[in-house]
Amino acid sequence: MEKSSFVLKLIRIVFILGLIGLFVSLTNILWVFFGHNLNWEMARKFHSSIDFTKIWKNDENAFNVISLIEIVTVILKIYIFLNVLKVFKNLNFNEPFNQKINDIIRKIIYFSISIGILGVLIKVYIELFVANDLLLSTQIGNSEYLWIGALLFILNKIFIKGYELQSENDLTI
Repeated sequence: MEKSSFVLKLIRIVFILGLIGLFVSLTNILWVFFGHNLNWEMARKFHSSIDFTKIWKNDENAFNVISLIEIVTVILKIYIFLNVLKVFKNLNFNEPFNQKINDIIRKIIYFSISIGILGVLIKVYIELFVANDLLLSTQIGNSEYLWIGALLFILNKIFIKGYELQSENDLTI
């Protein structure tokens, strides 16, 4: 139990660090988005993982659509990380299956599937409406979150069944 407790604390710390990284990423994207739209020269020189300046010069509408979807995606990822931390907070090994954790996992499923759908939509948008010379389709997209959402859906069903069995067991005792 002591070893698994250490591992859970370590995983929790990793999620906290990931959450901090997502806030930094959100700040970066917001900085570049507002910098370009408000014509801040300093923001245009700011390093980003995606070359927003090239997108901005070729198609301002594409820049705005891609930036806004990336902002929403990062916010949803932040909600996922916050909910995972809630799972750690509400985890009880004496009664591992409870309704609160089921509800939190359900929220994570919705956020994951939403990110996946946004990832697919942005890839389709880039392929159809953005100039081919920007080569963005390999840089942007979060369609793997659809798979994560599907796996979490299965996990949630297992947790619901475990909660039902645990409730029945508590009633028979």
